[in-house]
Amino acid sequence: MARNKRDIDAQVKRDEIVGHALALFQAHGFDATSMAMISRAAGIAPNTIYWYFAGKDEVLLAVAEHLTAQGLADYRARHFRSMLQRLTWLMARFSEHEAVVHAIHARVESSPAVREWHDRYHLMLEAHIIEALTQAGHSPERAQLMATVGTFVVEGLLSHPHSSAQRKTLLAWLAGG
Repeated sequence: MARNKRDIDAQVKRDEIVGHALALFQAHGFDATSMAMISRAAGIAPNTIYWYFAGKDEVLLAVAEHLTAQGLADYRARHFRSMLQRLTWLMARFSEHEAVVHAIHARVESSPAVREWHDRYHLMLEAHIIEALTQAGHSPERAQLMATVGTFVVEGLLSHPHSSAQRKTLLAWLAGG
């Protein structure tokens, strides 16, 4: 039976809830996952989840923040030899968490908090791409344009059906500038 565990550190419990939410979003999708399901999975009473999160969008954003922090740490630990390797790794990472990516894009128009997070994420991602491109010798202006186009290409690949060959071709084109 679910119960409140007041002796557990709030951040530890919050992180635990985020982990369960991620698993549920990936297994069932965002829309089919209820706050009650997340509560049950986390072993807490249904109303207790609201001590940690105001609503499901806030849970989604906490999951997205968790994945972003994890992804950035993994990215920084790698030594990519080419832009194609970077893009291929990035696409694979996004694809692993497709349900979360789709949920964020689906909620952008109806949730100001999700819109704000999404826009900040784009800026952060583009800044990393620009840095990599300028280090590779591109002018800042060209790097900015390539980062913007790259972001749209990646989002398109994540949002629309395509073959593995199409993905490889588009990423190779994008990496070649």
